[in-house]
Amino acid sequence: MVDDPILRRICRQAGVPDLVEALSERIPPTDLRTLLLEVTRRSAERRHPADLRSRHAADRTVAPAPAAADGRALARVSLQALESAPDYQPIELSPVEPQGLNQVLGRIDQNNVLATVRSTEVVADPTSALTLEAAARRTGGQSAVRLCTCHRVLRLQPFDGPGLLQHFRLFAMVSAGRSEPGHGFALRALAEHVEAYLMLYGALHPGGRAVVRLSDTAVHQHLRERGVEPTADVAAPADAVPEAELGALGRRLHRLERAMDAVRPLAAHTPGVRVLTDLSRTHATGYYDGLQLRIDVEVDGEMRDVADGGSVDWMQRLLSDRREALFTSGIGLERMLPGYPPPP
Repeated sequence: MVDDPILRRICRQAGVPDLVEALSERIPPTDLRTLLLEVTRRSAERRHPADLRSRHAADRTVAPAPAAADGRALARVSLQALESAPDYQPIELSPVEPQGLNQVLGRIDQNNVLATVRSTEVVADPTSALTLEAAARRTGGQSAVRLCTCHRVLRLQPFDGPGLLQHFRLFAMVSAGRSEPGHGFALRALAEHVEAYLMLYGALHPGGRAVVRLSDTAVHQHLRERGVEPTADVAAPADAVPEAELGALGRRLHRLERAMDAVRPLAAHTPGVRVLTDLSRTHATGYYDGLQLRIDVEVDGEMRDVADGGSVDWMQRLLSDRREALFTSGIGLERMLPGYPPPP
């Protein structure tokens, strides 16, 4: 039974009450694809030049980036991003990926991804596509996989804030390998990703300010279950929670403490960079599984959140092996450009 009233209306007007079930469950995928391609072909035949101009003017998913995102500047920052991670192999992703990739791995609502009728979808998160390639290389016997890419992604959820676009360019990195005692793999990957982003920012904005914020989903879950409100932006993980909670947390803080120790030396060699624990974070705490990373940088005199990342269980699920480890992250390249976003 279809719950959506719009879908119920469509089924009623078509005279087929169970149309959705018939299309999604009773028609083989190859036959459904043939049917949808024919529907698309007939729809395209009815289009006129005026229709194309109207769609171009009204649809944010097909409009180019604002003029403030100068193409030459964006190309230069993309090359600078790739050069900031010399130990990571840069690859060029396909514009599309297997349908359902983001829903299966990242639990992203399929309505936020542009799907095609050919069982693919437009890339909405390059780390997901990089992970598929990393899984293939791990299966092929590669012991450690470090991949990066610059890719323009498209997302369908509404973005109304300044500088938030339906499509934008990301520099993304993934590190894949075997988990190690003492969280060695995750800690090393975290430090490598942070180092690349700080190098990129330093090259683009010498002398600017940056804040690296670290957190951990295991600690988040514990505090949420106990109803504890942590203190934001502290120098040490233990300072984020009431002293009475430290005993209950036990070893849950150990990974985060070691992460802070791994990243602090990078900040010590980069003037203007601070490293903080922020257990008040609520964004994507159900998306990651372990350490979480966020980086804010100063551009045009204001602080912008530009980078996000963390450990995920995607490689474990793809390869059916709990000892597989994966760390992913991405940084918005338009948000690193001076003069961006454009004034409203």
